[in-house]
Amino acid sequence: MSRIMLVSLFVATLVASAYGSSYYPLITNEIHLIRPKSGSGGTPVNGLSCLSWRFGVETNNIINWKTVPLSCEDYIGHYMLGSQYRKDSKTINKEAFFHASSLNISKNGNDAWVFDIDETTLSNLPYYAENGFGAVPYNATKFNEWVFTGNAPALPESLKLYNKLVNLGVKIVFITGRTEDQRDVTEANLKAVGYNTWDRLVLKKKVEEDGYRIIGNSGDQWSDLLGTNIGLRTFKLPDPMYYIVAKVKGLDFPVISNQIHLLRPQSGSGGGHVKGVSCLSWRYGVETNSIINWKTIPVACEDYVGHYMLGDQYRKDSKAINDEAFLYVKTLNLSKNAANDVVWVFDIDETTLSNLPYYAQHGFGVERFNATSFNEWVFTGKALALPESLKLYKKLVRLKVKIVFLTGRTEDQRTVTETNLRSVGYNSWDKLLLKGKNFVGKPAAEYKSAQRKILEKEGYKIIGNMGDQWSDLLGTNIGLRTFKLPDPMYYIS
Repeated sequence: MSRIMLVSLFVATLVASAYGSSYYPLITNEIHLIRPKSGSGGTPVNGLSCLSWRFGVETNNIINWKTVPLSCEDYIGHYMLGSQYRKDSKTINKEAFFHASSLNISKNGNDAWVFDIDETTLSNLPYYAENGFGAVPYNATKFNEWVFTGNAPALPESLKLYNKLVNLGVKIVFITGRTEDQRDVTEANLKAVGYNTWDRLVLKKKVEEDGYRIIGNSGDQWSDLLGTNIGLRTFKLPDPMYYIVAKVKGLDFPVISNQIHLLRPQSGSGGGHVKGVSCLSWRYGVETNSIINWKTIPVACEDYVGHYMLGDQYRKDSKAINDEAFLYVKTLNLSKNAANDVVWVFDIDETTLSNLPYYAQHGFGVERFNATSFNEWVFTGKALALPESLKLYKKLVRLKVKIVFLTGRTEDQRTVTETNLRSVGYNSWDKLLLKGKNFVGKPAAEYKSAQRKILEKEGYKIIGNMGDQWSDLLGTNIGLRTFKLPDPMYYIS
């Protein structure tokens, strides 16, 4: 893999020379900056900023948005009507069935799977396609008129999962934001497209109060999956429109009865054809925490992940999340006096420091993690700054926000970690929390939750929490907002 590193460094040098100051400069101690690539076999793709916006939306980093950016209407349209949307849905639903089939389904009939309806089991794509794929502000009157037609097609991969779960003896519960006056048309619509039986069709409530064990929970919105009583596992289906979309006239491809439009494979980026889209779907599942407990990236995805990590799209995704984080901070109106007790928690590896030089020589995650080899790399102290995180760090410092680094690195790595942080621009912090002997062998989420709890007991108010792993962001005492940075190379539970 060292050959890949040499090639990428060579290309980066050429590009920097060719593009001059208008392109990202090669900054010492930062990740390799190469020409824009989607990460899919290295094919240049238009609309990468929209790709980053979608990453932010799907990972719950960008919230409270009202419409799709107008510049992304074509991108979202191509994605939703193209094969990539179906491939992403297929990946998540397959992972959901792997989970269900690994369980001992109870014979007492109490095991239930909760499905959302809109954009989870039924598709409103015919509506949205005629209303800007989310670029047009939501119109409740028009959308409800569409609902009452009862013409929503099935999402085919969700229908497959539904049928498999029914065959396993799992009870089906539909929980929807639709209103009671839409019950009859919703029931008729579900049955018309293949959802022939279910145990409950309910408005939002705690299903577990009825004695069910929720073994799975599928939805297209994070509001379907967060909160209490979420079940054993959650599965986030793709939906970058959120508000509803529709029938496209004049298509060159057949529309399958009661299913979403199946067009030629597209990456979703302006309709550009891209190789390796199955790896795109795998990364979607990883980044949305739908695919968990994996040990290595798929062998077939080594080139894909390598191109993504070494290409400009990784930086653009990181920039989108860090920009969103700072926009959020600015809404807090922190004064110099009020900021004394506020803190921002940063993870270190693949959040503030990049171990990309190490992983580029170890298959970008295709090789099993070797603690001895990785720790030798850590002790070199040569990890690079993640440039967008460094920018955010400096902005927070100027606002007098206290910085806490919370890492899974161990106490014996304190000195080299401090030196490494300072050498690449992280010059000051309030605390550097490393894993002590009492937490060795315990899950990262448990360790980090305990440390954040101590911080809050000490009087700190965690206004932001940033990491590349979901274990950095889940658990207790997570702070006012969390921000998930991209990392398809490894998984920490």
